[in-house]
Amino acid sequence: MRRNLTSILVGTLILFVWNAVSWMVLPFHGNSLKSIPESAINGATLQENMPEDGVYHFPGFSQDMGTTEMQRLEKRLAKGPRITLMVYKAGPTQLLDPATFLTNFLFNLIAVTGLFIITSRLAKKSFSHILTTLFLLALAVSFMSDFPQMNWYLFPLSYTMTNVLDHIISMGLLGLFFYAYSFKSRSTE
Repeated sequence: MRRNLTSILVGTLILFVWNAVSWMVLPFHGNSLKSIPESAINGATLQENMPEDGVYHFPGFSQDMGTTEMQRLEKRLAKGPRITLMVYKAGPTQLLDPATFLTNFLFNLIAVTGLFIITSRLAKKSFSHILTTLFLLALAVSFMSDFPQMNWYLFPLSYTMTNVLDHIISMGLLGLFFYAYSFKSRSTE
C-alpha cells in the first residue's frame, strides 16, 4: 500500500513538473498561441457589452436561430473574421496564481490515480505492456478531446499536435516510472 501511494504521489509530481516544463520552459505551446494585439481590444467596450464571465464565440450563434438569422450568420462567416473560442474574465486575474497551481496539482493527482489503477490491473506488467497501454490512453484522450476541438473550433494543427505530444510524453514518463518503481519486480517479460 505504501509503495502504491508513493507511486501515485511521485507520478503526480512527474506529471505536474512535465506540465510546467512543457508550458513554461519549452517553446512549443508559446509558439502555437497567438496574442490579440492591444489595438484590437477595447477593455471598456468589452466590459460594457460582455459583463458575464464565460466562453464566447464571434460571430455569435444561438440554439434558437431562425432561417433568416442563420443565413445572416453564414454570410458573416463567409466574410470573416471568426473567433471560435475566447474565454472572457471581467474582473482582475493573477498571472501565476498559487491557487491555479494547486488546482492543477489536484487534477494531476486524480489523473495519475486513475492511470495507476488501470496500470495495476494489467495482466502483464512488463515495460512494453505498461508503455503500450499508456500510449493508447494518450491517443484515446487525443482523439476524444484534442482532435474534435481542432475540427469543431478550428484549432490549428500545430496547437493540437503540441497538446497530443504533451499527452504522449507525459504518459511515457509515467509509464517509465510505473514500470521502474511500481511494477518491475512483479513484471513477467
